[in-house]
Amino acid sequence: MKTNPRRKFIKQTSKTVAAGMVFSHLPVFSNANVFGQQKIKLGLVGCGGRGTGAIFQALTASKSVELVAMGDVFQHELDNSFQRVSKDFPAQVSVPKERQFLGLDAYKKVIDECDAVILATPPWF
Repeated sequence: MKTNPRRKFIKQTSKTVAAGMVFSHLPVFSNANVFGQQKIKLGLVGCGGRGTGAIFQALTASKSVELVAMGDVFQHELDNSFQRVSKDFPAQVSVPKERQFLGLDAYKKVIDECDAVILATPPWF
């Protein structure tokens, strides 16, 4: 009888999810942002549709997440994304012009400003 790779995948994935649920209750994982009292400074690299959608999901997921830096190669993408996100999440967006970075090295500057970064660029970047 042939083994079904999909069944094997689902079985392995279920084990991984179960292990993650068990380990997520350990103190090591839960003390990073106790009770949401600290803001998690989030950055976005790649402000097109994929990046803007990802930042919407991140800001919706928790009030303790704050967008503090953005970077892109194109000014119009950065401007459009910033306008959309700041309109819908004004209390969670704090990205002044000095933390809006342009160019192929923008990711370095965004990383320096944040606790976590969403990388939503095409693979070749």
